Amino acid sequence: MTRRQALERHRYGLDEIREIMNSMKTLAYMETRKLARFADAQRAVVESIETVAADFLSFHADTLPETGATTPVYLLIGTERGFCGDFNQALVRKLEATLAPEAASSPMLVAVGRKLYTLLENDTRLTARVDGASVVEETTLVLGQIVDALSSLQARHGMLSVHGLFHASDNGVVMQHLLPPFLNDRHEMQHALPPVLNLPPAEFLIELTEQYLFA
Repeated sequence: MTRRQALERHRYGLDEIREIMNSMKTLAYMETRKLARFADAQRAVVESIETVAADFLSFHADTLPETGATTPVYLLIGTERGFCGDFNQALVRKLEATLAPEAASSPMLVAVGRKLYTLLENDTRLTARVDGASVVEETTLVLGQIVDALSSLQARHGMLSVHGLFHASDNGVVMQHLLPPFLNDRHEMQHALPPVLNLPPAEFLIELTEQYLFA
């Protein structure tokens, strides 16, 4: 009788776990759908900014800073919570594989996501920690904190060379160049007349860069 009761309690516990897991899966699915819509809108904004930048730089290419000495920064986008297997470890492996050819350099790391920056807690290269988003509605706040962290680093270390490491939906961990921006936008002139600006060209580029990084 005692063994039967123990099995019943175990079965009841498993049923509770199954209900919790199903609820978590449902919430994750809802967040994924919302995030997909958010990402589509964000990509459209990025494409629009890149189009504006190409048009602007076809007339004001001299406003781009010269690509001299920069401070390397790697922005790692990890997880705020667990239940993701080796999601964060894969980011770190990609980072180390990327840095292997340039072992002499000592880049700064900005880690987004509590589980990720906890994993990197003893890494002397870790310069800034940003809590990740738990729901889509927090994404804008997190993006603002990332921009603030990078702006703070640039104020202390000068021009940054920023690369982002993150999980793409289909391609595993990927790296994307973020700063300096628009280096490939020195296009041929598409219009006969330059764009009408309400700011000096150099100031306009600074404002556009901040919007681009946020997006």
